[in-house]
Amino acid sequence: MAFGKDADNLNKVKAFGGSLKAQDKLVHGARPASRAAAPYFVGQYKPIAEEGANPDSIRLIAGAYEVPLAVSHGTGRNAAVEIVTRTMAYYPAIEHTFMVGPRQPRGYLCSAGPLHNFKDKREPCLGCDAYWDNKGNKSSPHNKSDLSIFTTLHFANYAKTPQVDKEGNLRMNDKTGEPYYEWVRIFPNEVRLKQQQGLEIRDWNLMHWAMKWNVFKEISEYDEQIGKCCLNCGGRYSIEVAMWLCGGCGTDLLDPSDGTHTPAQIAQAIEKTRCSSCHHEGELVPHTVCNSCGDPKRASIFDVDLSLKRTRDPKTQFLNLVLLGFSDPRPLDPRFTTPGPDNAPAIAHALNLPKIYAPATVEAQEQILSGGRSGRTPVTPGQSFSKPWENTTGTPSGGSGPNYG
Repeated sequence: MAFGKDADNLNKVKAFGGSLKAQDKLVHGARPASRAAAPYFVGQYKPIAEEGANPDSIRLIAGAYEVPLAVSHGTGRNAAVEIVTRTMAYYPAIEHTFMVGPRQPRGYLCSAGPLHNFKDKREPCLGCDAYWDNKGNKSSPHNKSDLSIFTTLHFANYAKTPQVDKEGNLRMNDKTGEPYYEWVRIFPNEVRLKQQQGLEIRDWNLMHWAMKWNVFKEISEYDEQIGKCCLNCGGRYSIEVAMWLCGGCGTDLLDPSDGTHTPAQIAQAIEKTRCSSCHHEGELVPHTVCNSCGDPKRASIFDVDLSLKRTRDPKTQFLNLVLLGFSDPRPLDPRFTTPGPDNAPAIAHALNLPKIYAPATVEAQEQILSGGRSGRTPVTPGQSFSKPWENTTGTPSGGSGPNYG
């Protein structure tokens, strides 16, 4: 969380030269003002979950998103709040979900802005109204989730397939008279059939992966381990921190090998130390060495291919992410990084996540909560949320909500 941090130091924490965990302490920030045309769950990546299938191979693509964050100075109701901007390699968003009926979830993106955690300072949002009205109520059907969204290049076979509606009819473009298309994942045994059907096939797809906290935490742990590998020589676990330096003047402040500090003390000192030379107070900067080469360059989660899948818990039946390993640090194949004709972006480019994950307006929130054609009454501020589907007419419509890794 950004709250309570020194605003002068927010932009000095490296976007991914530091760690994912360091970034997560500063996020949960603002959103653009307009709503994207397509639902944000369209084009989402979901790790494979089919039993017996091979794991997915993916590469996360770093972006540079300007994210406004709320920072509080002081404590209590009289604390001053400041909005600062942070450049981040992934995009944070807040999602509200409601159970408007048995197995009938509804979800949308928060419109409260960077002050969503400040009850009396935020922008209007029905989800935040419900959150504050039901805070501490474990039986509430409302859920507020932090999302960390990454552009994701998935190495798998995809077929360009005509879109169909719920009734199985082709979705047609009224202006051109041509059907709409989408890239649909296919398995190896389906490739020949799709080729015989004349469909275009490619071995990749660029998508967005909206991680909830438990998945983001696992990815963060991986990012820390990958940071011990060298991008320059490809050495695995060849990088060590020889000294921790002041972020202001570069003075040596902490020798991790001197044997006088416990791991917990080192971790605490790294996060915040006051320099006796320049009096700068903040996060320490690592001075690294590589045991395999003379030019250490710490790799990050964006420099390796990840191998992963989802498996079903036999007790809860929930799908859990399983990270199975990562490749040696290496650049992507040039075919993914070379710009296309007419200045088109390379295949592996950061998606416009702020547009895709733009917030829902209050009017759109009311429509989503009403269940569309179901005839339900929209959920409004102050309504009891114990079982909002009781004492209403009509049948809630729609299927299950977004399913994140």
